[in-house]
Amino acid sequence: MATSEKPILNRVRANNYNMETQDTNSMRKFTGYYSLSSDNGQLPQGAFLQIISMATQNNDFQINSISFSLDGKNVTVLNKSDFSIGRPGTNTIRIARIGRITLKKNNGGSISSLEGSINNVRVLGVNFFNPVPLEVFQGYYKDAFYKETPPAKDRLRIFKSIGKTKPLFEIKFDFGGEKLVRIEDYEYDPSMYLLSFKSPETKLKYSLMMGTNLNLGLASFVLVHDDPLKNQLLATIPQKKE
Repeated sequence: MATSEKPILNRVRANNYNMETQDTNSMRKFTGYYSLSSDNGQLPQGAFLQIISMATQNNDFQINSISFSLDGKNVTVLNKSDFSIGRPGTNTIRIARIGRITLKKNNGGSISSLEGSINNVRVLGVNFFNPVPLEVFQGYYKDAFYKETPPAKDRLRIFKSIGKTKPLFEIKFDFGGEKLVRIEDYEYDPSMYLLSFKSPETKLKYSLMMGTNLNLGLASFVLVHDDPLKNQLLATIPQKKE
């Protein structure tokens, strides 16, 4: 993919733009990265449009931004105030003064596709990335490998909350102390399967890359920003290290 060493980030504002009713819940299924092409070959390799969603402790994942590049080098970033969702069932997104796209779910190899117009260029796009909600990764995670005795202590717990006043998910993490700490504030990216939060004491940022492994069940690689020695691999089915 063509990239730029210093990509230009453009920001588009929707001043005096008449927004339609937001219906992000029905559109979040289109979250993903769309490789763009055009009927006449006008777009170069690396052109894309990305629909970005995020979940927090209070909300299931919803569309919160859109970015696109028609040349594979310069990126335009759109925040919630810069675009509007069409009426339910139309699967359209209107971008202030720029264009409009229509999305659909596919039955073939790609997850979804789009067509429309951006900056007077007709675009077609396909997306192979399926957004995964946080509930898929519910479980009790321990150190992935052990030498003699299977680890008894959980290092990470993800499970649905019970009670209207609590976050959607209870997330507890072992920062190296004697007990698990409840995470009160987190973000989850359903496209990257990335769970992020900070240590309440050290303020170090933790990024948990969620996924699966051949014989570990559900797995999570814990990346500790500014302290890589604390990086670790967790899993729901620990295995003995040979």
